Amino acid sequence: MARQLHGAATSADAQRTLRGMSGSGHRLQNPSGPSEPGRDLGIATRAATGLAYAVALAGAAGATLALRDGEIVAALVLLVVTLAVAALLAAVSTLLRSLERIEARLAHLGIGSAGSTTAPHPGDGGPSSHA
Repeated sequence: MARQLHGAATSADAQRTLRGMSGSGHRLQNPSGPSEPGRDLGIATRAATGLAYAVALAGAAGATLALRDGEIVAALVLLVVTLAVAALLAAVSTLLRSLERIEARLAHLGIGSAGSTTAPHPGDGGPSSHA
């Protein structure tokens, strides 16, 4: 009975806290401040690369176990599918790395920002302006 009361009190406290935060404009923010351009893409790139290696290793291990049981067709299908998924993840990692470099280059040139969705116009005094 005491656990139920404690759980109900904790739940009520959590609901009060959430209600108080929802209307007051609180936002979750990075405690170290805004991140530099490309940081999130770098993390995603490393994650995709790690997943590609993990999928390839899992496919090789699964195919080995299937071959051990004498399931040649299942081993080949498993190996082909997992290596195809690993190749797609590696391609995504390459695209993310390219996007990260483009974003870093644009930030270095001062064109746009990480949150900007509009491109500067030729007469706005940007780097391409001949004023």
